[in-house]
Amino acid sequence: MNKVIKDNKPDLIWIGSNKYKINYSPKLLADDGDELYGQIVYSENIINISTNYKIHFQREGLLHEILHGINYWYNSNRLSEKDIIAMAHGLFDLIRQNPGVLNWIKED
Repeated sequence: MNKVIKDNKPDLIWIGSNKYKINYSPKLLADDGDELYGQIVYSENIINISTNYKIHFQREGLLHEILHGINYWYNSNRLSEKDIIAMAHGLFDLIRQNPGVLNWIKED
């Protein structure tokens, strides 16, 4: 079961049979020094989300990293970063604009 930490932010998520710990930190940097919204570390089952941005971007960043995880585990990492960005924006908008759809999908 997913736990929730301060401000209702989740601290773990399952992607298939893989449990990922979600860390929130003020600054995430790529190897080239660019600041990141989020990052998934497959080898450690960790998703890092930057709190240096407004909550809207943290939420969309988490969805973006989840999509990377789905792409990795279910799709042999065939989607490009551009594909992941487009899917994250589209799904984020869909979820925000149609919250009842997820409730219906979750029903048994």
